[in-house]
Amino acid sequence: MEQFYFELEGQRKGPISIEELNKVVVDPNTLVWKAGLANWVPAIQLPEWSVNQHPPLPPSLPNSVDQLKLKENVEPKAKQESNSSFTKYLVLGIILFLSVGVVVVYLNNNSSVYEPYQPSEAASPGSTYGGQTGPDYSSYINNVQKFVTVAEPSVIFKILGGMDPFNLYVTNELPFTAELVELEVYYYKADGDVFKSETVVLHNITKDNYSSAIAPGSERGTSVQVYLKRVKCISLGIDETYQ
Repeated sequence: MEQFYFELEGQRKGPISIEELNKVVVDPNTLVWKAGLANWVPAIQLPEWSVNQHPPLPPSLPNSVDQLKLKENVEPKAKQESNSSFTKYLVLGIILFLSVGVVVVYLNNNSSVYEPYQPSEAASPGSTYGGQTGPDYSSYINNVQKFVTVAEPSVIFKILGGMDPFNLYVTNELPFTAELVELEVYYYKADGDVFKSETVVLHNITKDNYSSAIAPGSERGTSVQVYLKRVKCISLGIDETYQ
């Protein structure tokens, strides 16, 4: 039986059989020798040494210098990514802050901070509110129909009589909102007689503004007339009905 020797930590070990050699020598680069070999050779060059019994070993761990270089390469990249994320969120935060500031300034500049004098009763020259003399609204109170007006309706009449529904427009030139405006629409036959009337109601027409409503149509009739029937303005203490 052949005898084998192997090198371990700079010392010669053996002799041992091939079976024992396959058990104790797992590194394919371990130097071995047997009779008939001129020099020591790596175990992998020995036909008797079974490669199948000894799978390849993993590469050796990097030394401390290599580990340090790897750490130095990884850490700056992670730091750069962290700085990039921080910068991105900082810019987004600044943009959001400036956007909110612009909106607040716009709302402040366009919101109404003026609280008009609003007496609980109809204002008159020299009337007081909170111990102070209020503005003179008598011209509005005494001439409501001058400041709440109805536009002439544009009605399309059919050839054989009658009309489709049509729009009515009311303008409010009072200094306050008109909470209620009622219109009376009269429908006339060809001989001038009124054959029906309709009440049209509009709500909350703000000052210096207009509002519209639709008056019903009719299957007959050749003309219409629209009249102001009622105006209600709480701020002026007005709730008047007109005939």
